[in-house]
Amino acid sequence: MRYSYGYFDPFSFFAHIIVWVVIVWVILAILRRLTWGHGRRMGMWHDFQPKDPGMDILRERYAKGEITKEEFESKKKDLSS
Repeated sequence: MRYSYGYFDPFSFFAHIIVWVVIVWVILAILRRLTWGHGRRMGMWHDFQPKDPGMDILRERYAKGEITKEEFESKKKDLSS
């Protein structure tokens, strides 16, 4: 024989909380996906900008100290035009 607690059934109460937590989580996950491309989330999307291998090499050489700041600026200007 099953005993009923009526409206205050503990299992039913926690089941409702779990359902609402899942619903809110799904809504937040959808909103997070929609806002990725609008700069609100750092991470993956900034990697989809076109890469310039020449600028990467130039930055690396400047970081290593192989070229001066003036050379860096000059070469950067040449690459951007």
